[in-house]
Amino acid sequence: LDALGLGPSARFAAETALCDLAARGTGRPLGAVLGSETPLAPVPLQYLVPTTGLEEQLSAVRRASEAGFSAFKFKVGAPESFEDELHAGLLIREEIGQQALLRVDANQAFQPTEAAARLMALVDLRPEFVEEPVAGGGFEALDGTFLRVAADETLQDEARCEQILDQLLCQFVVLKPAALGGLSRCLEIARRAQESGIGVVISHTFDGPVGYRASVSLAQAVGVASPMG
Repeated sequence: LDALGLGPSARFAAETALCDLAARGTGRPLGAVLGSETPLAPVPLQYLVPTTGLEEQLSAVRRASEAGFSAFKFKVGAPESFEDELHAGLLIREEIGQQALLRVDANQAFQPTEAAARLMALVDLRPEFVEEPVAGGGFEALDGTFLRVAADETLQDEARCEQILDQLLCQFVVLKPAALGGLSRCLEIARRAQESGIGVVISHTFDGPVGYRASVSLAQAVGVASPMG
């Protein structure tokens, strides 16, 4: 696969096909082929809160809670809307209760000069972590803040990924096989992160059923307890 020079999503597709072939040929689940040494466990899932009006968000979250979801991802960072997003986040926290996990994704929306203040404003939401808070993936600008943060798209830069892992610049990594170049690359990052005490969340890029199933198998192989994104 290295010799083919494939892009990240194409490599993920090719690697998934080869691993699936190996799984079928040996009669084992894909998660076991990827290296799980323990019995494969069910994978808990998180619910992505829709970016719609507040009433629709609360209604969707209520239905998801009733369906058994215990982790929720809430996006913030729309221009000129932070106060409204903060208000919505507080209502969502109230709706899901204090025991559920709430993950905030800022998609690098905060400028370095405002990031610390905005993270402080998010404290009342009691987020498990805030994903990619700073423009340009500048995690160094968060030195001294006490909310946990997660790296996602910044990991697509290999040199930056190495720096994040080596210097422990975040407390979680969010791994998407189609964006990072496949299952083996995600396994490598996950194992290095776990050895350093960094939490691992497996996610996807709204893949189809084959890619989604591969991501679930990856979560089983990594053995993460965090709900899959």
